[in-house]
Amino acid sequence: MNEPIISFRKNMESIKALHALHKHLCTLLPAMDLSEILRAEIVLVVSAFDCFIHDIVKYGIIDIFKDQRRENSKYDNICIPISIVKQILTTDKESERNELLEISIKKYYQKTVTNHLRVLKCVTINLNNKNMVIHKR
Repeated sequence: MNEPIISFRKNMESIKALHALHKHLCTLLPAMDLSEILRAEIVLVVSAFDCFIHDIVKYGIIDIFKDQRRENSKYDNICIPISIVKQILTTDKESERNELLEISIKKYYQKTVTNHLRVLKCVTINLNNKNMVIHKR
């Protein structure tokens, strides 16, 4: 289950590269307002965090489905269409079962985006000195 953190770190490296570009452009074009790049960085950080959370949940659900992790109340509340369950149960290839399950999880969580908004209310983003710092509230 290292994929979520690897993906998150890769996304953060891209954001750091964008920030380095912002710093460089600020030295080249001091009269120009480049704050939109900082706003884009914030959006990308939130997106990377969102992807990270989705990946953790997705792999956790798949592990539970494979009996590699204990079930919990959140797992019991996930809704998967019966047609997908039928396909999962009749498919011999594990990769196809995982793909079907991943698609179902993605569709389920697209409906619950507001949960992430609640999580984001728990952090503040500070742009003092043009450095992006995330603090837990």
